[in-house]
Amino acid sequence: MKDHEIAALVGQLTNVGRVYGQTQQLRERIAQLVVPAVRGIVDDMCARIKAADDAAAMNDYMLDSDDCISVLLGTWRAPSAADHPKPPTT
Repeated sequence: MKDHEIAALVGQLTNVGRVYGQTQQLRERIAQLVVPAVRGIVDDMCARIKAADDAAAMNDYMLDSDDCISVLLGTWRAPSAADHPKPPTT
């Protein structure tokens, strides 16, 4: 999530807390805001990992868990064919 999206969500949660704080609807109202935000984050992470894996597959490379973490942190570098030379065939 971008900073302005986080700020907007926090503002909405604050308003929900003020309006529904003493009601039984509070949990559901919070869930209506948080669940879509979390799903959006997960969908974005999955899409970023899939795109990196698809790009790596062109060089016959498969992402491992460390690569996936690097993708999410924005530090992953796609391997080139020179990084992983194929063994000689006999």
